[in-house]
Amino acid sequence: MNFADADVVRRILDDAGYREHAGVPSALTADAHHAAKRGMPHDVSRSLVDVYLVNTCAIRDSAETRVANHLKHARNAFHHEASRHRVEPPVIAVLGCMAERVKADLLKGDTPLADAVCGPDAYRDLPRLIDVARRRRSGARGDDDGGEHAPNMNVKLSSTETYADFAPVPSSLVMLDDDAHAVRTHLDDGRQGPMRLVSIMRGCANHCTFCVVPKTRGPERSRDSLSILRECYVLSHEGGAREITLLGQNVNSYVRAASDADTSDDCSPQPSLRALNEFLGEVLRQAVDDVQRLRSANHDVDDDDDEREDENDESITAATNGIIGGTYTSAFYSSPGFATRYQPPQSEDAIRFAALLLACSYLCPNTRFRFTSPHPKDFPLELLSVIAGRPNICKQLHLPLQSGNDRVLSHMRRGYSSEAFMQLVRRARAVIGDNVALSTDVISGFSSETEEEHRDTVDVMRKVQFDQAFTFAYSERPGTPAHRRAGNGEVSFVDDVNPSAKQVRLEATIEVFLDGLVKRNTTVEPGRLHLVVVEGPGRDPGQMRGRTDTNRVAVWNSSAVLLDDAGDTADASVLRPGDFVACRVLRAEMRTLFVEPLARINAEGPTEPPRTCAELARMVGAPETFLRRYETGRTPVHGPERLGVKSFIA
Repeated sequence: MNFADADVVRRILDDAGYREHAGVPSALTADAHHAAKRGMPHDVSRSLVDVYLVNTCAIRDSAETRVANHLKHARNAFHHEASRHRVEPPVIAVLGCMAERVKADLLKGDTPLADAVCGPDAYRDLPRLIDVARRRRSGARGDDDGGEHAPNMNVKLSSTETYADFAPVPSSLVMLDDDAHAVRTHLDDGRQGPMRLVSIMRGCANHCTFCVVPKTRGPERSRDSLSILRECYVLSHEGGAREITLLGQNVNSYVRAASDADTSDDCSPQPSLRALNEFLGEVLRQAVDDVQRLRSANHDVDDDDDEREDENDESITAATNGIIGGTYTSAFYSSPGFATRYQPPQSEDAIRFAALLLACSYLCPNTRFRFTSPHPKDFPLELLSVIAGRPNICKQLHLPLQSGNDRVLSHMRRGYSSEAFMQLVRRARAVIGDNVALSTDVISGFSSETEEEHRDTVDVMRKVQFDQAFTFAYSERPGTPAHRRAGNGEVSFVDDVNPSAKQVRLEATIEVFLDGLVKRNTTVEPGRLHLVVVEGPGRDPGQMRGRTDTNRVAVWNSSAVLLDDAGDTADASVLRPGDFVACRVLRAEMRTLFVEPLARINAEGPTEPPRTCAELARMVGAPETFLRRYETGRTPVHGPERLGVKSFIA
């Protein structure tokens, strides 16, 4: 999310007349310190930045500590540089979640850490905050300098802000504002290469007891669907994007009432823009209809399974209400066996994540899509079916477990049991395929967690064998429900697990994850075929790198021989960022796959990775004999048919 927010800030400041500084200001480089010690000259022009922005995270205490240390270093370095060259030091502005949580504390003291503080929903106000900070530094006082709160701080959260109007628009459409000045397209200069990020929703309404996100990011709200499709269309068809990641704090809980569609451009004097919106609307309606058909078909899969899921759902709801209090309900559009503390819109015509993802897939067939970060409660069968049925949707899911013990999960307000989570894993592998890549988040040492409860988490990790795991020792965050209720009420959330015990449990969790990863690396990956998006040169000379459909880094020798689009042999050095290339895994080491490139596949854009080399040969129109030696004989498990659901997504 911080990368996506940085793009929004870049565009806001660009409109305000600022230009991004290339590289790191020299005051923060080792060269500047060495030159200062020796009294040597250096390029002072590299130091002349007006504003230094620090975009922050507050999810863990260690992140805030690193930010604070960096701010101290940056302030000292900038002021030292400014005094040597008799120039003004830059305004230091702290943005994001830490700014939202810490607020005015960043501005206090004789040497405050920041000159301006801006929360994640106040980026539009950033140019004014910078101006106020500059005036206050010079001693000038304007109309902004007063009031109850610091005038150089804005941390107000919003229930509506999505920054949708800062998304790019097609450069082919001539748009004029009220002053008849050309509106910038905001299509950047390829800074992100073939991999792009699109934010589709902001905030969170789950209020897990350990999480500070609702406090720092505000309530959950979804961005207008047409603006999302328009941005993806531009990035794919004009910006060269070959992989787009849809972003949100709970990205798969996206929901937008059809009546809330943004029609502000429908009255545009430009017929081309109206036509584009009409086209996007047709794509979206088709996707909504197709998902509804999937949903209807999936509900008839297995009556016995439905009954078991209903019983599991009721037990989870009862257990959660009994331990935490408050009201949990079964989420009609959520994963079976999961419950939620809030009730999202239930109307049949609402645009939900499965339909939005399917529309993006229809609209941009030459671009593949993935999404993060989801909540496991929002994986209904129709979403899994969409992922399975579309070749340009990545077969990779992030399923945050957090804990494998039911009591701890209830204390965390997660709304599911460990068995419900395992049921979701089994269902995902049945629908999408056994080789779907799964990643997770795990917290070790949450409030009152016992050693036995920790072993339950280790047991789930061992059973699932995740492809990636983000593991953390519990860090109590001010402002979270756990922090507010520590030592109060019937349920205590005191951070009472010894730090050394947390570390031991964390290491045990990491160890069991690595054991599973090594097993998959030695049994599943060798000989497997992947479709890789080329990102550019690798770390080592003569090496190239890319990313697989399963979100793993793949590296190969640039001198390797492969088939080009025409079926002729070519050197792998002909590959360019954004190319799709079929690769065979030679060996796997931790998160990196060492592969042999086989063929460039660009004619039709991304497809599912070929199952066999015979299939690959047909894809590129090459003689099968050229690739016969790479045949692995693997037969993948295919998706919806295993549940008796016919996949009719074209």
